[in-house]
Amino acid sequence: MNKPRGSGELNRDFGRGSESGNIQVQQTARPVPAGLIMKSGPNQNTPMQTARVVEPTRPASSYQRIELATIASATDKQLFHGLDLRKESDRMKTFEVWPAQNRTVSSVHLAQSGFFYFGNLDRVQCFSCGGVLRNWNYGDNVNNEHRRHFPHC
Repeated sequence: MNKPRGSGELNRDFGRGSESGNIQVQQTARPVPAGLIMKSGPNQNTPMQTARVVEPTRPASSYQRIELATIASATDKQLFHGLDLRKESDRMKTFEVWPAQNRTVSSVHLAQSGFFYFGNLDRVQCFSCGGVLRNWNYGDNVNNEHRRHFPHC
C-alpha cells in the first residue's frame, strides 16, 4: 500500500542514504556579478532583513549612515505600563526619555497634539489615529504636520 508523500513512514530514513520520498535538491551557488559583493543581514527570518549590493571600490565612510527602527523592547514597553495615553499628562511622561538630539520640536507641543514618544529615534505616534511621524526638523509645526499626514484624525 502506498503512503501519501510527506508521511513520517516514507521520510524516516532521509539523510541516512536510504530510499525516501524526498526529492534531492542540487545546491549550487549563483555567482555574484564581477566587482560586486552581496551583503545580507544576520536575521534572515525577520521583517527587518536587509540585503544590498555594494561596490568594493567605494570606501565605507562614503555610505550614508542609516538608523533602523526596531520593535519596542521590554524596557520601552515598561514605559507605557500604567499610562493612559488619552491623557496629555501621561503622554508627556513618555518624553522623559526623549533624547536631546530629537528635541528639534517641543515635547510639550507633541503631547498637546496627541503624540507620545515610543523610545525609538525621533518617532512619535498619535494616540488617536495611530499615525507615526519622524524626521523632525527645527521649526516644524506639530499641528500642521499632523493634519497634513493624517487629515482624518
